[in-house]
Amino acid sequence: MMSSLTAAWIVVPIAIVLIWIIWNDKRKWKTVYEVSGGQSDEIQVRYNYLKRQGIQCRVKSFTPSNVKSIGTQSKQIPKQSTTHLQVNKKETDRAYKHLADFNNIR
Repeated sequence: MMSSLTAAWIVVPIAIVLIWIIWNDKRKWKTVYEVSGGQSDEIQVRYNYLKRQGIQCRVKSFTPSNVKSIGTQSKQIPKQSTTHLQVNKKETDRAYKHLADFNNIR
């Protein structure tokens, strides 16, 4: 049977590695365009355009959760999501240039 100290020596390094992976992933992406609600088609068109230009990018959606007001029960906020078009930080300048060109074309 494994002692709790041995288990800690296994679990703690794994947790540290997982935290580092998540932190490192967030550091290398920059949001260059965002929309709220049902405008995800706009993001998708720009995403496809940047991909065709050879820019590493991704689309991330964020939805707010319940918010508690002071002294009250939690209130349900309308779940209007925000969608972000993110690019690799190394390609931010190129992405902005191509998005400006894209806006001039449209």
